[in-house]
Order: sequence, then C-alpha cells, then structure tokens
Amino acid sequence: CAPDEASIGALIAGGAVVSLSSEAWAAAGATGPQEIGWTLAAGLRAVREGVEAGASLDNAVARVRLTLCVRREVFPSIARLRAARVLWGRALASWGASPRSLSLRAVTHPGLLSAGDPWVNLLRGSHGAFAAIAGGADRIEVLPFDGALGQPDALARRMARNTSQILGLESHLGRVRDPGAGSWFLESLTART
Repeated sequence: CAPDEASIGALIAGGAVVSLSSEAWAAAGATGPQEIGWTLAAGLRAVREGVEAGASLDNAVARVRLTLCVRREVFPSIARLRAARVLWGRALASWGASPRSLSLRAVTHPGLLSAGDPWVNLLRGSHGAFAAIAGGADRIEVLPFDGALGQPDALARRMARNTSQILGLESHLGRVRDPGAGSWFLESLTART
C-alpha cells in the first residue's frame, strides 16, 4: 500500500526511506527528459516535505531514492542517468545541502522486451544493464527475458539477476566512477539531455 502524498514528509522525518520511480511515466510514453524532470521534481518535493515535517535537509536528502528507466538506446540512456545526477546535485546545491550523490536505481524499460522472440531479450537486457552501469546507477534491475509472455520462469529470473552482476562485478564495469567523463560525445549528449 503506497502512502498518500501528505504522509511522505512524515515518513522521511520518521527515518523511513522513500523510493520514487519513473516507471509509470516511462510506460505511459514520457520522453527521456520528461521522465528525468518529473522524477527529480517528485524527489525534490519529497525532500521539501521531509524538511517541513521536521527532518534536517541532509537527512531528508539521504532518505530519497529515485528510479529511472533504461531504454533501447545505450548512449542516450547513459546520458540520461548522468544528467539526472548532475541536475540533482545542482538542485541540492541551490538549497545549501551538503554534496551528496543521488541514490539511483535503473530498471530496463518494459518496451525493450519482445514477445515474438524472447531469447533476443537477453541481449536487450544486457545492453540495458551496461547502460545502467556506465550511467552510474547504484542498483540495477533487468527485467526477465520472457516477461512479455506473462509470468517469468525460474531461468528468466535467474538470468535477469545475473546479467547485471556479471557485467558489474565479474567484468569490473562498475569499478570506474564515471566511465563517460571526458568523452566529448557523452558529455555533449548529457548536456543536451
């Protein structure tokens, strides 16, 4: 049961962690910039309501987690995650909050899944996980490759769980803090996002 909006500030002030997701907006057809804007606005509103309910600014910021969707295009997805971090930092700096990294979760967009050929969804999930890791997501959820067919089976759930672990831990893709830093292409794409 999701709390009503009036109680989000009380939850944050009480020490609860609030997770806000863009999945509904992405599923409804929001563009990448719309998804970032609405999710960041919801996150900043939650921070403000937490402060109004009695939490310190830094504590309220620490209790907000955001989720963005990773889409078909790898580089725009990386840029979107990087842009969200930059915009979050700018908003917090304007409020005088201590510098704190955005707690960001990435989930592969349901539109990546094909019902006609579910096995190709393994590749789509892999490139989504790569984009999430390279974009700096703290947590990654890859949707099961047979998710478009209904209830995922045990193999699909295991493959979804292992995809980001193999890319992030065993391939060491997650060891670099910001792989796109200094890349003219990604820097300009992030700025345009």
